[in-house]
Amino acid sequence: MEVQVVKMRKAGVEIDRRMLGQAVGQRGVLLIVDVTDQGLRRPCKVARLLQDGSVRSELSDVHIVWLNERRMTLTGFERGVSDAGQVADYAQSWLITFIEPPSAHDARRR
Repeated sequence: MEVQVVKMRKAGVEIDRRMLGQAVGQRGVLLIVDVTDQGLRRPCKVARLLQDGSVRSELSDVHIVWLNERRMTLTGFERGVSDAGQVADYAQSWLITFIEPPSAHDARRR
């Protein structure tokens, strides 16, 4: 399903909610799957944002915080490189807006 994702944290630090309304998110296809995490050596649920068939962002150990008709929030961990150059997992949340496909009614009007 096509979505727009706004990341709610930067390097694990929460972004001010007032700034989130102005944030431009990434568009892509949302995929949530179970994988075996090689670093954690256990099964793990991940959310992936795909663009043109490649993974643009990934959220590990993902949980749905809330969901309504057109939006939801996922929380989990984003893997990145620390200032010291080491691989680190940071807390991350995604604010997801579902992009609705045009309805059949809209297509007939064209």
